[in-house]
Amino acid sequence: TSGGKKVISPLDHVADSFSQFLKDTKDAPENKIKVFKQNIMNAIQESSNNIQKGDFPTALTKAKEVETEMKSLQDFIAQKNIEESDFKTVKFTVLMQLADSYKSNSMYDEALHRYQKLLKDREFPHPQILYLEIGHIYMALSKYEEAIKNYEMGINHLKSDTNRLIARFNQCCGVAQIHLGDYHKALSSFETAMKQEPSIKTGYNLVLCHSVLSSIEEMR
Repeated sequence: TSGGKKVISPLDHVADSFSQFLKDTKDAPENKIKVFKQNIMNAIQESSNNIQKGDFPTALTKAKEVETEMKSLQDFIAQKNIEESDFKTVKFTVLMQLADSYKSNSMYDEALHRYQKLLKDREFPHPQILYLEIGHIYMALSKYEEAIKNYEMGINHLKSDTNRLIARFNQCCGVAQIHLGDYHKALSSFETAMKQEPSIKTGYNLVLCHSVLSSIEEMR
């Protein structure tokens, strides 16, 4: 100081400018979007972990919170008029987690509504997974014809080299066909599953179908 007055150093101006730069960078729309996305993905993971632990109500609560956060992000992007190319991916992930959470809580109408809403969007990259989940819901509701219809729709979207998924879908079809008493079709479904990916469960179901069909033939 000189005469009790503070001498302003050029470095003070640099420090102030840098501090303002950091604040502006932090408040930049692109960085706020990154924070939105990180919060959303963290919450999705938390909801998913709760499903794995069997804490379904908490999973649903968290999934609903994520949907609210996603809508806030959507409003922010619209307000700032920003071109955000991967927002749809975030949206799909959020809605899928919400649907899964409703399904885990046996709230099937709400889950179906969201799975079917995703199906209507042609840009959703994995429709076969939606058909699988919808099929599972109809199985839980004992609507076996609807379950088979959705499993078969899912099969139509599978690539020829996805052996495990082809086996899984056919296994699900076979179980539904057994519930309908259609052992011939069930046998065909299990044989396809066995060719794609052999498993003890599929082998057991094959033996069951052969046994029932043999008994029917003997009775004739």
